[in-house]
Amino acid sequence: MAEHTSGESDLDVVVTNNEAAGRYEAHVDGQLAGFTTYLNHDNRVVFTHAEIYPRWAGQGVGNALARGALDDVVARGKLITPVCPFIVHYVRRHPAYLDHVDEIHRREFEIPQGGSTESEGK
Repeated sequence: MAEHTSGESDLDVVVTNNEAAGRYEAHVDGQLAGFTTYLNHDNRVVFTHAEIYPRWAGQGVGNALARGALDDVVARGKLITPVCPFIVHYVRRHPAYLDHVDEIHRREFEIPQGGSTESEGK
């Protein structure tokens, strides 16, 4: 799996699944720019951590990485279990992935009727 992504920046980001290391990697010009680690658990892919190297921060590499990783999981017919805060945040901003999040974690994304995502009374 290698996905070339662009559009959010001028960078050509290549996302690959390094199964031996248990992580999706983002490369820019052949250099490792970041990664997101995962664990396979039954029919789920559990995202545990994401990191973009400082040189590439703020240039769309993280978004390309998340999109490439999540698209690959969906294409393989697996469910997404977002534990990593970055992946959670990405799914919140891209609700099309919610149908592919495992049922238990999908409930965490639901907004109560008439409520907001902020806790009241703080």
